[in-house]
Amino acid sequence: MVSSLKRQVAALKAQAGGGDDCGYCGGDDDNDRSYEVIFEDELPEDFEANCPRCGRELVTTIYFDDDPRAPWNA
Repeated sequence: MVSSLKRQVAALKAQAGGGDDCGYCGGDDDNDRSYEVIFEDELPEDFEANCPRCGRELVTTIYFDDDPRAPWNA
């Protein structure tokens, strides 16, 4: 009975974003996931950079070699 309760609590935590996997964004650090590339000028105004439930960063900035804003061109 105790192990059954532990499994149920773990499942509820995962659904609520309190476990290793977030129920909102589906993210965890060990997960192979697909990516979507959105250029800055096409980014929707209401797009959130972080997951509102677990806080995981959803946006990664990628720079091209000739971008003057790239850290190596500063």
